[in-house]
Amino acid sequence: MLLQLFNEETGNNTTLADFKKKLANMRTTYGRELKKVNASKQTGSGSNDIYVPSFWYYRLFEFLEGTTEPCRSGTDILDE
Repeated sequence: MLLQLFNEETGNNTTLADFKKKLANMRTTYGRELKKVNASKQTGSGSNDIYVPSFWYYRLFEFLEGTTEPCRSGTDILDE
């Protein structure tokens, strides 16, 4: 259903595989932009210096803010 809505809105005939790639890329971009926003807040700069994302879909992806986690660092249990 989401793929159908996407194709209707864009006028494209996107395949499911291409749509999944597009969605993953948009989610990754949102994560990068969120990281920039949070970093600009932590610098102690004034409110005028906070990074403002320019991507049109940034606000639409804000529901992901609490669900995204940074990649783990260190060794994996399976590597031991």
